[in-house]
Amino acid sequence: MDRVRQKGVVIRALGAMSGTSLDGVDAAVLETDGVTVSGFGPQGYRGYDVEEQGMLRAALGQWSGPALGPASEVVMGAHVELLTGFANVDLVGFHGQTAAQARHPAIGGRCCAGAGPGCARGVGFSFGGY
Repeated sequence: MDRVRQKGVVIRALGAMSGTSLDGVDAAVLETDGVTVSGFGPQGYRGYDVEEQGMLRAALGQWSGPALGPASEVVMGAHVELLTGFANVDLVGFHGQTAAQARHPAIGGRCCAGAGPGCARGVGFSFGGY
């Protein structure tokens, strides 16, 4: 992690996101010094099956409740499955699956299924924080 924080050092960053269309998880590697993208690496995709899409759909609009647990398990499992196929990366970015979102200052901003620390453990990386 120290290498990632050094100014001007080119790192290989792997970014992953479960899209709003609920189709699956996309991941891609890029090389950057934090300012300039200097190269692109491998990319991958892991689709959700119909049952998984149903569990994710059930969590949409939920800030809490029983639907979030199964949705988080789907998101985490799909991310770990896909991301373990990538090697030689310095940093992993994880977004998860947005379940609920609001602009009201009293309510908050976003509730996502999945969590960075669990994803990091699942693929054998240390978690560096949000």
